[in-house]
Amino acid sequence: MNSFSQPCPSLTNVFKQANDHVTEVLKNTPLSDLKVREKIALGVRAHIQFCAAYEDALQEQRQQHPLSFRANFAPFFKAADHLWWSIGDKSTDFNYYSKRTLLTHVHHSSFNFWLSDKSEGNEATWEHLDKAINRILKIPVIKSKLKQRLSFFCRPFSQKRDES
Repeated sequence: MNSFSQPCPSLTNVFKQANDHVTEVLKNTPLSDLKVREKIALGVRAHIQFCAAYEDALQEQRQQHPLSFRANFAPFFKAADHLWWSIGDKSTDFNYYSKRTLLTHVHHSSFNFWLSDKSEGNEATWEHLDKAINRILKIPVIKSKLKQRLSFFCRPFSQKRDES
């Protein structure tokens, strides 16, 4: 069995417990007062904060199996799926995969950033998390602008010819 075939066991076990912690945090938070981006940030932050109790073990795991630790997204995808369901997302179409894949990337990059963060109160990690969420939120705006510009250029080709 090679180092890519299974997620890091300690990461998988810690994430299962962290998912339960996120559920409790979200249950005890008035979510109706929060924007989706705030719910996501709260969930990822709670997840990482729970993992802090296991930071030494996770650091050791990352050092012993660096390629497996960085390359394996399964625990992160499961955490993303859990978080989306916990905040009420019921997507079953293409949005299901796009939302979870984007959040997996945000969580994975923020988690790895956190493991190297030496700032007071992990402030650099929370700033990194906010920036990552902001980058993801720009995608629909970029998509809309691109669609608008492409429709302008494609308009002459979509008009019917005058057949006289």
